[in-house]
Amino acid sequence: MANRRRLSGTVTPAQEDAGLFQTPILSLTAHIIPRFSRNGRNDVIIQGFLDAGQEFDVVIAGRRAQQADPLLLHMRTLWSEANRVVRMDSEPVKPEDVRCPLHVDGAWRPQFKIDQEGWQTRRHQFLAANWRWTDQKGNEMRFGIARQ
Repeated sequence: MANRRRLSGTVTPAQEDAGLFQTPILSLTAHIIPRFSRNGRNDVIIQGFLDAGQEFDVVIAGRRAQQADPLLLHMRTLWSEANRVVRMDSEPVKPEDVRCPLHVDGAWRPQFKIDQEGWQTRRHQFLAANWRWTDQKGNEMRFGIARQ
């Protein structure tokens, strides 16, 4: 299959946003956990949960991914603190037990994957335009770029 993507230097912010946010922008609170990675495009993918318990991925893509480092540092700090406290206990901490509320403005998109049995499964990703959280000192940390 031919790669139809434009070179990253030739894509304007408006073109990038038109490709990323194809559904209406909405606000939600995700409870993210310290399980995150980067894909081949260097987008940040963080596992999160809604209040009702549904699991999904928060994706910080494109030019916004450069602003994700403070959030990743915050999550690493929370994970380290949880593990330091648990050393006194006998039970190890699971990433699902360390949650951080993250207020995100963005849009939903479906993601399809083939599972081990060959079935196509649908999972949802939430593409972040901007995001905010409260640090341990009570300061609100705001990052991201409003959609253009």
